[in-house]
Amino acid sequence: MAEFFESFLKLTPLGIVGNVFSTIALILTFVSYQMKTPKSLLLLQTIATASTCVSFFFLDAYTGMLLNVVCVIRNLVYYYKEKKFFSFFLWPYILAAIMGGLGAMSWDGPHCLLIILALAINTVFLSFNNNQVLRWSILLTSTMILIYDLIVHNYGGAGNEIVAIVSSIIGIFRFSKRLNKA
Repeated sequence: MAEFFESFLKLTPLGIVGNVFSTIALILTFVSYQMKTPKSLLLLQTIATASTCVSFFFLDAYTGMLLNVVCVIRNLVYYYKEKKFFSFFLWPYILAAIMGGLGAMSWDGPHCLLIILALAINTVFLSFNNNQVLRWSILLTSTMILIYDLIVHNYGGAGNEIVAIVSSIIGIFRFSKRLNKA
């Protein structure tokens, strides 16, 4: 725990700016969970993801930045999925493959594999339109991204993943209770 606080105190000015943007993303993500419609939730999460891109840029975590650019595109594809072009069933797999390619091109060490796999898995599971399956996948993918965030000193991003994990656990139990009552 002492190492965590020491690394936090050793952040460069650019690292601090990066963490400001990841904290903004955390706040936007938290607020997005309160939105009434799936489209407004997705739109706010897209803005949060763009803030995450900026955060990773300032933290010199280019793999995370590039993959989150693809996540912004993914969110826009899902936002417009009623339109013919965006309804193509292979979009999730195409985007996951692009993530793999960009992740390989921007490789900065074995920790990059965590975010590459997590975001590719998340992209595919999002397309299933099954909230309970998505919640279970978030337990895995957010844990992987949490570890990546800690390695690249993205503490706001780590907080964001903790919120996602806790929210998913709550949703799993709430949904399970509803099923058991029925």
